[in-house]
Amino acid sequence: MVGRGESRTKLDAGAHSWCASIVAAYGDAPGTLDSLVPPGSQQKLARAADHGFFIIHLRNGKAAFATLSNHRDVDSQLAYLAEWV
Repeated sequence: MVGRGESRTKLDAGAHSWCASIVAAYGDAPGTLDSLVPPGSQQKLARAADHGFFIIHLRNGKAAFATLSNHRDVDSQLAYLAEWV
């Protein structure tokens, strides 16, 4: 369990085909992930684990990606991150 603070509310991830890959999403207020993140970006988020990322923080137009230290395929990670710029 990753601490999320008491100010965060769990968001409904939706019914898209990739939603099963999104374990949890939290926001400032109740709602849906669809209301905050465009479907194309959600599809990219759902593929993050394939590249070794296990937590992604989105806020104010910026993103932070966390990876496990034992994931050695840095080229795969960099290629994935390049999709976001």
